[in-house]
Amino acid sequence: MKKCNKCNISKTLCSFSKNKSGKFGVHSICKQCRKQKYKKYGHIERQKRKDKYTKNPTAFLEANKLWYENNKIEARKKKREYYSKNTESFKMRAAKRRIAKLNGTIFDFDHEIKQIYKKAKELELKDGIKREVHHVIPLQQLDNISGLHVPWNLQILTKEEHLKAHKELKRK
Repeated sequence: MKKCNKCNISKTLCSFSKNKSGKFGVHSICKQCRKQKYKKYGHIERQKRKDKYTKNPTAFLEANKLWYENNKIEARKKKREYYSKNTESFKMRAAKRRIAKLNGTIFDFDHEIKQIYKKAKELELKDGIKREVHHVIPLQQLDNISGLHVPWNLQILTKEEHLKAHKELKRK
């Protein structure tokens, strides 16, 4: 049993978070009080995280990768929980994209489109760099413009380039 420094209630050790060394800290607060604190000051924490990312994105991403490697089981469990709580929104987004892709497809170009995806996969296998097929003009409406799922609107990019392209579109 341990007493929370914020609510002054004695609780079991599993109600407290561990510090970086894996031990329960001397001056700690329980998980419930920590959640309330985060709800109150969460926007500040998010801003700190954003600032840390903008200062050194590669170090930030490396730290996240390292954390994920050390906590794969926990991370996957959290993803499953999040998905199970928000299944409807995931299904809705997938359906919306499927419909946009169908509506934006001209069926005479199926062979050419397959070749582009095939080429992306071949490049990925050749040099080991993850490739993605990018729609230059997005399928879903952006400023009253919707792209088509046709060869001249497709582009093979690395995963990093693809993410960068999406960020640029969101900024506009």
